[in-house]
Amino acid sequence: MDKKVMLAAIGMAAMMATTAWAENGPTFTAGHNGSQMLIRADDTIVYLKPKASLRGLVTDGIMLVEGKWVDGVYTGTAYAFKKGCLPAPYKVKGTTVQKGNRIDLVLEGEGPHRDPNGCDVIGHSKSSPHSRLVFDNLIGD
Repeated sequence: MDKKVMLAAIGMAAMMATTAWAENGPTFTAGHNGSQMLIRADDTIVYLKPKASLRGLVTDGIMLVEGKWVDGVYTGTAYAFKKGCLPAPYKVKGTTVQKGNRIDLVLEGEGPHRDPNGCDVIGHSKSSPHSRLVFDNLIGD
């Protein structure tokens, strides 16, 4: 297949997935750092099955991101979790990315940095481990 045709097809597939998601509100499952996530019809992203290292910190159904699709871009608020602390909110923005035969959702923002001895957020930056959230291999219902 011609490279231009292939790139156009990939772009069209990503745009159609984003449009269908935004307009029709299907649900999707995706992986995220070893956890299974549910992207609900209302565009919120919740833990479906947290990875073992998060047990006791997050449970099934806990929201990780709440947001909305506007003009093909997902904009919202994500939450960073720390044991014994309230979730720390921060702004994220992103879109779907075609990777071979799969579609990922990639959200980025300035993630929080917490006081190592407490719960206070002492700053936000792109170097935070929370600054890039990848929801891989979206599978629709």
